Amino acid sequence: MAQGMRVDVPFDDGLMPTQRVTRMLQIIDDLLPLAGLPQADFCREDAREEAAAYAAALGRAASKLPSSFRDDHPEIDWAALDEFRGTSFYDKIDVLILRDRLQECLPLMKTQLEEILGETTPPEQSPG
Repeated sequence: MAQGMRVDVPFDDGLMPTQRVTRMLQIIDDLLPLAGLPQADFCREDAREEAAAYAAALGRAASKLPSSFRDDHPEIDWAALDEFRGTSFYDKIDVLILRDRLQECLPLMKTQLEEILGETTPPEQSPG
């Protein structure tokens, strides 16, 4: 699947693993700009709440993948995704830890998930 060609998928629990990975990539695309904010901007209430919501959604999406899918893809930092699922902000330290973790994990995770989609997407048929 070409970059930027992901299809919109619903949010329900009945998603296929590739649909769930696509949803995770959509969440990452929304979350990356927030993770890249300067520290002071990230700590603003609206930005940190939005980042927390996206991080939790990313973790929830990952948690609904079958364990066999997780086992087949050990390159993904599933522990980080599990951490994101429980994202909350109790003080400024939590906010900055989340920002650091997002900056550390998301770019590689995005690449890895895109590669997974590339592996599972059937090649396009050539006109024949």
